[in-house]
Amino acid sequence: MARDTCAAWQRDAVAATLLWVRWGDIDKGDGTYNWTALDGQVDALRACGLEPALHIQARQSEYRPSALPENLDAY
Repeated sequence: MARDTCAAWQRDAVAATLLWVRWGDIDKGDGTYNWTALDGQVDALRACGLEPALHIQARQSEYRPSALPENLDAY
């Protein structure tokens, strides 16, 4: 995240952000999950002093109850 973006958010007193993520971008199938892009966004926001909130969106075609992690606190 650009340093000037962090400075602007801090100047404007932004305290939290909401990240929208499509489940299909994380769940690669067969029990394989790719959190890399989301981890990078979370790390960058935290480096700016912001605490991100997550909204994970799943289309009906992407949703399989057995594919969702049981303990989201681990992420």
